[in-house]
Amino acid sequence: MPKNSDNTMPRKIEIKGLEIIAYADKLSSEFVPKVVPPIFYNPSEKVIIPPPFHLEGEFVSTDNVIGGYQDYETMIKDWTSRFNITLINPKIPAQPNHELWIDEKMKPHYDTFEEAERIFLEKSKDYCRQGLEHLTSGNLKAARKSYGRALCADDRRSEPLAGLIALSRLTNHLECAISLERTAMADGANLDPQGEKVTLKELRARVKFLQNCYKTKE
Repeated sequence: MPKNSDNTMPRKIEIKGLEIIAYADKLSSEFVPKVVPPIFYNPSEKVIIPPPFHLEGEFVSTDNVIGGYQDYETMIKDWTSRFNITLINPKIPAQPNHELWIDEKMKPHYDTFEEAERIFLEKSKDYCRQGLEHLTSGNLKAARKSYGRALCADDRRSEPLAGLIALSRLTNHLECAISLERTAMADGANLDPQGEKVTLKELRARVKFLQNCYKTKE
């Protein structure tokens, strides 16, 4: 019977030596690229380290270490049947200061925090450019997909949200537009490409500009 090997005191476990065997999510192609929480496996102790945990430099700090399985195959069968996880095959050797993310082809990547942030920022910018191109050509469906992926890549920038707000207004989904506007003005989700805070007036001006870019198909 699987059990928590120590549910009272947090442990600090060295990341090197652990393996990433899965991530705690089930994604569709509409919601990528995305950073996902890894599920670690400690082969020396034959235990799983699932989220939530804290990454602290070269260590993972957790009070949630699950063991008690007869073998690895039994463990995997149990976890895939009971939890909302996606297996990674082959397993990825864990490294300090790295982040697990899934690309548009549902392929896992494991990069340093700095490299992952750079990649996601570039992806967000690229998808925003694609969204604007689709918007000006009148392809609202493609524009929504591009702005949605831009938001998945970096939800701190206002541009993807501005695009989605403009699309919601163009299709008369006003409640959705209002909800997205509130999200855009929340802390951490209202930065322009230079990292400056965006005012509500600036956001609405950008939304109006994007609406005016829309060209109906003849």
